[in-house]
Amino acid sequence: MGAACSGTSLAILDTSINAQVVMVSPSNTSPQFTKIDKKGFYARTAPSDLLQGDVLASLLIEDGVKTASIISRADSYGRGLAEATASAFEAAGGTVKTIVYHDPLAENFDAEVTAIGKGDAEAIVGILFPQTGCGILGSAFEQGLLDTPWYLTDGVKDAALTSACFLATESETRVRTETNEDNEEVEVEFEFALAGYLDGFKGTAPGSAAGDAFDAFSAAYAEVSPDGAGTFIFAPQAYDAVMLMAISAAANGVTGPEIASGLVAASSGGQKCVGVECIALAADGVDVDYVGASGEIELNESGDPTSATYDIWNTVGDDNPVLNSVDFGS
Repeated sequence: MGAACSGTSLAILDTSINAQVVMVSPSNTSPQFTKIDKKGFYARTAPSDLLQGDVLASLLIEDGVKTASIISRADSYGRGLAEATASAFEAAGGTVKTIVYHDPLAENFDAEVTAIGKGDAEAIVGILFPQTGCGILGSAFEQGLLDTPWYLTDGVKDAALTSACFLATESETRVRTETNEDNEEVEVEFEFALAGYLDGFKGTAPGSAAGDAFDAFSAAYAEVSPDGAGTFIFAPQAYDAVMLMAISAAANGVTGPEIASGLVAASSGGQKCVGVECIALAADGVDVDYVGASGEIELNESGDPTSATYDIWNTVGDDNPVLNSVDFGS
């Protein structure tokens, strides 16, 4: 099960195929995988970022954003999502001022942040990972760009960026205008917590369709998670990745080619079932249609899920509560 990062999976995909070892990733979202002949030995339970680009672009349009700039990782994940978002945003009538890519291994991002600020866009889309996200957001703070609304993606959801990037104890003295008892406008100094700089920033991420399958998974996950949380980003997709391989193994055999032969069949057609009951049914020769913790899944012949749910979330301290979800059917 894995790899998690699209770039890592792309790097080892040929080796895996040649060795006839099945890979099912819960979080590879790069559009590149759809175009590759994987000979049945690769699938994913996370949808392509072509869909997330549509969701993110729609969110910008709904929020009244007419111009946006994008800063993104210079890898398969970042480029794929940046291009998908830009294309969908411009197709909906928006204008992309600039796209700036950063080296995922870099340690200083001042030049890239300066470049993203030159467009004077109404919003900034940040396609980041936690390792580099703090460097970019820290530079954006120093350059005054956090006053511009930022829209983030799945790479930093649940990453506790507020604590990681801005210590809750840090603050600065600011001035605001208030009306006093005499109805006069006066300037008042106050302490502004730097941890609040990310509050209100929105983002998108693959989520899970509501239903009995997700409820059962969430209840089980809450029993073993350290903080009692019912889920975590890509946790349902990871569970589903393992389940699809296990169901196919129960039905067809445990060699790589045998597991590969039944991945698509395990995700669609046949008798609908949830959780480990599907493994027992498959072992008894029943044609099953696994209903995943993340949703219906329904893999196509390329190993891509043809239905997906996306969460729209925002930042409140270290939490990323979901505002609403968007479903894409097959």
